[in-house]
Amino acid sequence: MKTLILLEGNKPIPTHNLKKLFKALRGKTQKELEQGWLSDIPTQHMIAEFSKATGDALPTDLRSALESGGTAFQYLRYAHQTDLSQTKFFLGNLPRLLRQVIHRRKPEWVNLGPSYGPLPVSQAP
Repeated sequence: MKTLILLEGNKPIPTHNLKKLFKALRGKTQKELEQGWLSDIPTQHMIAEFSKATGDALPTDLRSALESGGTAFQYLRYAHQTDLSQTKFFLGNLPRLLRQVIHRRKPEWVNLGPSYGPLPVSQAP
C-alpha cells in the first residue's frame, strides 16, 4: 500500500496498520482495491470455507477484513509475546491484489521481481 501511496504522489504514513494505510489511499484506488477483493474468487472461497468450518461470520469485504486483520502484522511479528487466539488474518491474497493494481499504474514494473541469487561478494582491497 505504501507503494501505491507514493505513486499517488503522497508520502506514506509511518505505520504497519493496513487499515490506516488503506485510508491514506485516494478514493479511486480504494474502490479499485475493494472491487478487486470482492471479485477474487480464491479469496472469497477461502473466507467462505473458513466461516463454514468454524461457524464464525468472517467479513468478505476488504474494509471489514482490514478492520479485523489490519494490525495482525504487529501481533504476528511479536507472536512469542502475544496471545494470538483472537487474531483474524484473512488478507493473505492482498499482496497479489496490490501488485496487480501497481502494475496497472506502472506496467513497466511487471517483469521486475525479487532476485534470489547469491549476494555479491565484496572485494576487500
